[in-house]
Amino acid sequence: MLPNDREWLAMLVQASTSRIRAGNEVTLQMLHRSIEMIASAEALLAAPMPQVWPKSQDRSEDRSESGS
Repeated sequence: MLPNDREWLAMLVQASTSRIRAGNEVTLQMLHRSIEMIASAEALLAAPMPQVWPKSQDRSEDRSESGS
């Protein structure tokens, strides 16, 4: 190999390594964001659901009373 070839190869390896590190960093950021979003969703799903009608009230009875 000529000296210029070695310099070119060293630059190529450095550029490739830099791109791989950047890609790994972005991947880790996305994983952390996904973990945070999953934790947020789990907290939201753990909260009690609001009730529109009480369990004891039957919607069909309510309709028949208002229609009279």
